[in-house]
Amino acid sequence: MDGLPPELLSIISNELSAVDLRVLRQLNKTWHGVVTPRAFRCLVISSINIRRSEGLANILQGGPDGLASHIREIDYWDWYSRRSSRIDNIDGTQVMSRNEKRLVASLERAFSLISNARELSTLNQSAILLAIIRALESGLSLHSLTIVNFSVLRSPFWNHPSFSALRTLSEFHIATLSDPDEDPISDQTYPNDPLSQFWEGFFPQRIMQTLNGSSNLTKLSLHTDQLVGIIPSFSFDPFTFPHLTSLSLHRFFMHKMTGIEDFIVRHNATLESLVLKHCYIALYGGRETMRWSQIWNRFAEELTHLKVFAAREEYEAARLDTDEPQYFVSRYLKVVDGLGFIPYATPLPGEEDDEIALSQLEALVRGRCRLLGYPSGSH
Repeated sequence: MDGLPPELLSIISNELSAVDLRVLRQLNKTWHGVVTPRAFRCLVISSINIRRSEGLANILQGGPDGLASHIREIDYWDWYSRRSSRIDNIDGTQVMSRNEKRLVASLERAFSLISNARELSTLNQSAILLAIIRALESGLSLHSLTIVNFSVLRSPFWNHPSFSALRTLSEFHIATLSDPDEDPISDQTYPNDPLSQFWEGFFPQRIMQTLNGSSNLTKLSLHTDQLVGIIPSFSFDPFTFPHLTSLSLHRFFMHKMTGIEDFIVRHNATLESLVLKHCYIALYGGRETMRWSQIWNRFAEELTHLKVFAAREEYEAARLDTDEPQYFVSRYLKVVDGLGFIPYATPLPGEEDDEIALSQLEALVRGRCRLLGYPSGSH
């Protein structure tokens, strides 16, 4: 195999998992040189695997000129990444076991050395944000931060005195997880419930306000597993990002009090990608505050740089180009006392205008992409 050209060796290594690559690099010097950068490009650690966190710490301990020089991405997963998990003794009175103490020690050691991974550009993780902030304050250059299944339960991270280090980010993506069963102690009544405390207090005041006005931020994703915007309230009115090119929102209300429509249009000079999934308009007693057709028509007129647009749910989009019956998908919710927001089972008068306007916007984006030579960006 030593006689194989480097291009072929690279093709072979591209088909292997990280585990296989680390085995292969021990075969001989040729393979060691070829696969080492790929084998350590992305490292995955978790709160249930002590050996992985200790291994990361050992790699970083070797200094910036060793294996740490190959690290580009670190994925961290903790118990919040598993919906079936439960957290007992959430008040913190439970005594940690020996293994738990060992895990915490190894994670602290790894994140304290993270600045040795000088080429690190992406950190995907769901906890230990406080360690990330401290690493950024110590000089870590991080461009992209993706937080998957971030629990809205209050944590020590909320009390950090400053989040100014986040202003270096060019991409910020967060998907929150809210499960009342995980927090049997906290008050679950509005506005004291964890979901409301997070979206009405901590997130807009500490995170969004820190990022506000940043000329670095180009991509922003805010995804939540519970509808946000009315109860709990959340407004986009105070925020502007001068170079925002990509925006993705999941489960937000389109409403005057959320300001999403104006926020989107406010970035028309730079916005090229827009994704709106599971977003709804709430109707109070049948009264219409706005219609989707008005929103789609305004976007078509003012978002002149849009190249990627997605607003249909996956099961809806999959049937558009088939002969199969189309699902009825209402983007309106009615407010029912005692029950909250309930979807409509049948189309409302005028919803056919919404579909026409949406299809016209999608066609406009596809046409723009064809004209500019881009792949079709509307789906």
